[in-house]
Amino acid sequence: MVKITSDKELEKWLEDKPIDWSQIIAARAALRVLPFALNNKIISRNSEFTLTLLRATSISWAAHNIPAHGMATAAAHAADAADAAAYAAANAAAYAATAAADAVATTAAATDAAATTANDAAADTAAIWQSIEEDIGFLESHDSNTASMALTAEPLWFANQIPSEIQSQWLDAKPKLLKSDSNYIHWTDWYQRRLIGNKSAFDIPHDKDRIEDKAILIKLADATNEDFWDKGAEYVNAQLDQWLRDARQRAQERYEQENADLVNNDSTPKIPEQNSNAITFKAGSNGKIAIDVQASLDEILSDEDSQERHQMALDEAKALQEKCATSNSGAQLSPLLESYIENLGSSIEQIRPSLSVLKGEKLRQTLAAYQSKNSMMQPLSDDLLVDLNNWQSAHNMMVAFQPKLNALDTAMLGPDRQPAVFTPDDLRTLTKDAENSELLEEGTKEILNETADLTPLEFDPDNRRIKWTAETAKNLLIETAKIAKSHPRKTGVTGAVTAIAIANPAISIPLATAAALFLIKHRKWVEEKMGNTPTWKSIFVSICEQYDEIVSFNKNREGNN
Repeated sequence: MVKITSDKELEKWLEDKPIDWSQIIAARAALRVLPFALNNKIISRNSEFTLTLLRATSISWAAHNIPAHGMATAAAHAADAADAAAYAAANAAAYAATAAADAVATTAAATDAAATTANDAAADTAAIWQSIEEDIGFLESHDSNTASMALTAEPLWFANQIPSEIQSQWLDAKPKLLKSDSNYIHWTDWYQRRLIGNKSAFDIPHDKDRIEDKAILIKLADATNEDFWDKGAEYVNAQLDQWLRDARQRAQERYEQENADLVNNDSTPKIPEQNSNAITFKAGSNGKIAIDVQASLDEILSDEDSQERHQMALDEAKALQEKCATSNSGAQLSPLLESYIENLGSSIEQIRPSLSVLKGEKLRQTLAAYQSKNSMMQPLSDDLLVDLNNWQSAHNMMVAFQPKLNALDTAMLGPDRQPAVFTPDDLRTLTKDAENSELLEEGTKEILNETADLTPLEFDPDNRRIKWTAETAKNLLIETAKIAKSHPRKTGVTGAVTAIAIANPAISIPLATAAALFLIKHRKWVEEKMGNTPTWKSIFVSICEQYDEIVSFNKNREGNN
């Protein structure tokens, strides 16, 4: 990776690079120091200054997120307005934020300014330059024509390692914005999505292909000073609120219409939603099955008390890990704590809900094993046991007062959702077959096996960890069905490939076909193991019947040729 530690080194590296690379680096540098700008006393007392900074950074980001819509003029206008705010406030961080808007219309000079001013504004200088180096590494590893657009969908701080000073500034700025105008919630959500690397600008459920999201970004870019921006923050925020309400309604109506069409034109019942009180899955970057680490993040409370409880659990875990690093008896706790801390995130907004609960449960079981009278584990020192108990208390407190985490932790499922004779080995078998079928994204297998390892050896259908494991397995099957169903007709016309794949599993086949074959292989298992889940089982079996007919037809056709 290129080593960059100063604006001169950055300028030299950018000399022969595409202009949009300098612009996106500038935009992201500006976004990182935006919390400093928003916390400036003069800026925070004047909502119009605040709005101009949000305008500059959002349009600069949007120019690369949807590059097909030219935004150079819009960015220049945004920069002019924000320059005045920065000058009036004598705020270096605000200048860094406006430099990004300039960068859309100019070149690397604005990038240097953004990086340098960010350097002055941030307490953690090394973290700022490291983040720029990581941006450079990302750009160099992707197609130069699409790299800057792809970078807009990456977290501002890779691995979510937000410097503590910047995090503190943001946590301080956010409630102040909302207190001044509740409709700033759309801007704080927008910035939160930049922190975690969400591709879309705003939260619009069911917005297929980001039709509504892009339309709002273009509206913001095309809006004039006279008719929109100069009317003040209250007016602009209210308009944005209405745009989002209308957009969500349209997206919902389209979603319902598409589902209605699907029911009319396809005999396969609608695939059920995954159970959010277990580990859930999504399509990864390569289309394979990945853990949805951000599932239910929008349900996590981020009030002051929640932040304090999260920080307490984090501090206890970090202190314990530091002690374990120098203790022979506590050595095996170190990787468990490291994984727990990683999934807890550096703030409550960065938590990975299901995985933090999973890792916390593993640590609690480890503590129980150490405290067992019949334990065969190497004893922990008294001070480590005390610290481990202190961590557990902090973790339990954090989970108990977060309704979503508590639901994940207890997994209180109704009788119609309970498995019949599900065992940990069932999940291990599913996981192994899914991995062999090349359906799982890297890292998914390990999480699934870890989930199975947490269940008790003796089967108990009422045990919450057994339920968690069963629901996780069902979620895995649901996600697999989505992949198979994504191209159901295409699966049917690839007769030769499908038939050959059945005879020789080592042959690479399309992902949708592999998913269909995986479901058919486990059809009997589902019918026997999922017990008293008639509705879900009926849906799953009907899906299998459709794919079974397709594969049988293809096998017969291959045999006749």
